[in-house]
Amino acid sequence: YDLIQLGNGTLHALIGDVCGHGPDEAALGVCLRVAWRTLVLSGKGPDLTLDCLQEVLIRERHRPEVFATVATVSLDVTTGEGTMYIAGHPPPVLLGSAPAMLGSGRAGPPLGLFDEHWPAVQLALGPEWSLMLYTDGLIEGKGGPDGTVLGPEGLLSLIASSSPGPSVPGFEDALADTLLKTVERLNGGPMTRSEEHTSELQSHHD
Repeated sequence: YDLIQLGNGTLHALIGDVCGHGPDEAALGVCLRVAWRTLVLSGKGPDLTLDCLQEVLIRERHRPEVFATVATVSLDVTTGEGTMYIAGHPPPVLLGSAPAMLGSGRAGPPLGLFDEHWPAVQLALGPEWSLMLYTDGLIEGKGGPDGTVLGPEGLLSLIASSSPGPSVPGFEDALADTLLKTVERLNGGPMTRSEEHTSELQSHHD
């Protein structure tokens, strides 16, 4: 994951997950992060970023079946307007009194699987907003009814019951800590994956 705010007030965020575990996958994840950061700083538009990242993945992966899921967000921090792209990744959550998944049903395929384009999701969040980006390790453990997978809807319920709300200073750290502890408890122990990450972005104008 990475985050860059440019001089023009545009905030760019990335979160992704390379399939598999081990040093090769970790190295590929670093490679993709550096490539994304370079693309953003060089002025590449969000509409071209995923195409370039897919090309990097295909050239750098150690096996042809390796793929990566990615979500990118580009926002004007003053207006909350921008664009989001989802490549097989869980959609970000707009936090607040009624947490909601952004861009549900608008995702394209993961990077490295198909030669397809990813639809742009237009965002209009307003001047005060908080987003949570995360990987699927957070929602793949047991936590649903009768021991089923927690899933996105279960995550929204947990957020609604756990979050003190964006008006409380430091709520992002408190929410992340609570969610990680809760999903482990519901799962009956540590998650089987090692890469459960949550990352919160909060408007500078809260």
